[in-house]
Amino acid sequence: MFYKDQILYIRERNHTRELQLDSILYCEAQGAYTVLHLKDSRIMMICLHLRKFAAQFEEGIFCRIHHKYLVGMSNIRGLALNHDERYAELTGGTRLPVSRRKAVVLQRGLA
Repeated sequence: MFYKDQILYIRERNHTRELQLDSILYCEAQGAYTVLHLKDSRIMMICLHLRKFAAQFEEGIFCRIHHKYLVGMSNIRGLALNHDERYAELTGGTRLPVSRRKAVVLQRGLA
């Protein structure tokens, strides 16, 4: 897997799939795999830790909001960062938890 000019190239068996970065709603860690949740409701799984996946992109494209989630910054529609609940609301209404440590970073990134 590699990325260039806002396109993610994913190698699959005997071909390479192209995926526009802005089509990724969020990414979810599942052990040694990263699950890509796309805006069109499709799901793709790649064999790469979320930490290594996130490290390939420039700052500002994606934001790690939780140890399990990486979101496309352009997909965040709202934040709830109260004492009793912390979540990011994404395009389409999906809500994902935001860790206490990442809440400050996320607020700065959206300012």
